[in-house]
Parts: sequence; C-alpha cells; structure tokens
Amino acid sequence: MIGILTKSVNGIVQVGGWSLLAAACLVTYDVLTRKLLNISIAGADEISGYVFAISTAGAFSYALLSRANIRIDIIYNLVPPVVQRILDVLSMAMTAGFLTVLTYYAYRLLFFFMIGPPY
Repeated sequence: MIGILTKSVNGIVQVGGWSLLAAACLVTYDVLTRKLLNISIAGADEISGYVFAISTAGAFSYALLSRANIRIDIIYNLVPPVVQRILDVLSMAMTAGFLTVLTYYAYRLLFFFMIGPPY
C-alpha cells in the first residue's frame, strides 16, 4: 500500500515540477509580449496560481511520506525509538486535525458561493 502511495506521490511531484516550469515559461512569455508587443495572455497569472497551489499540495504529500518536513529534532533525537514513534503518530494526528478543519471551512466557503449565505 505504501509503495503504491509513494509511486503515485512521486508521479504527482514530477507533474507538479514540470507544471511549475511551464507556468514560469507562460508568465515570462506573457510579460515579454505585454512589454514588447502590447499583447497580454488573459488568465496567465490565474493559471500560474492554480498550478502553484496544486503542485504545493503534492509537495506537502511528498514531504510527509519522505519525512522531509521541518521539525525540531533537538528532543526528538534524544528520546528512545518508541517515544519517537509516538511523536510521529502525534504529529500525523495533528496534521490530520488541521487538514480536517481546513477542509471543513473550504467546503463551507464552496457552498456559500454555490448556494448563498446561510440566513
């Protein structure tokens, strides 16, 4: 299961990296054509913003699976492996809790714009 998840996240990160490169080229082309030819590509900044958001989500997943996230290792390296595992589970539970709250408010915002204010 973890192998399949790792392969899919690696693929998502690769696609995200290439998408960021393509978005950078699109924005560069847009800036050059706007300054030199007075022609603008409609929505280039919005497209690059969406690409950045999606690739960032993939990068967060990659960092979580490869344990490349930043944390304070002063205490972590001094405790026994059993406590390290407990701290790992605690950090994943806190991340899941944060993402649950974030998802809840994102859905509220989505339904607010689709249905209208709740009054």
